[in-house]
Amino acid sequence: MGITSDQIESYKEDGFLVIDDLFDPSELQVLYDDFNSVVDNWANFYYKQGQLSNLFEDDPFEHRLFSIYQALEGNCYELLSAVSGKRKTAGMFHVMMLPQILEVVESVIGAEILVHPQF
Repeated sequence: MGITSDQIESYKEDGFLVIDDLFDPSELQVLYDDFNSVVDNWANFYYKQGQLSNLFEDDPFEHRLFSIYQALEGNCYELLSAVSGKRKTAGMFHVMMLPQILEVVESVIGAEILVHPQF
C-alpha cells in the first residue's frame, strides 16, 4: 500500500502524515514487550534499593512508566534514558521493518531506505 499524491502533498506541506489503520495494533506487541522488559528491570532495581514500594505490575502498559515516575518523584533518569533514544532491539527492528510502513516511506523517498532506531 503506497500513498496517494494528495497524501504526499500533505506530507510535504505539513512535515508529517497521519495514516489511520496502517497496520494492526497487535503488530506492536513485540515492541511493548521490549519496553515492558526494560521497565520491569528498572522497577525491580528501584524496588530492591528501597526507592519504590510498588512495582505497578497491574498498571496497563500506557500508564505504568508514568506511575513509576510519579512514585519516584521524577528521580529515575536511568529508567527514562533506558526507554528513550536508540532502541536497538528485536521489537524496534520488527516495527521499523513492517512492510506497510516501508511501502509508505518508499512512496515518499524512493526504494533506498535507511532505518535508524532514534526517536
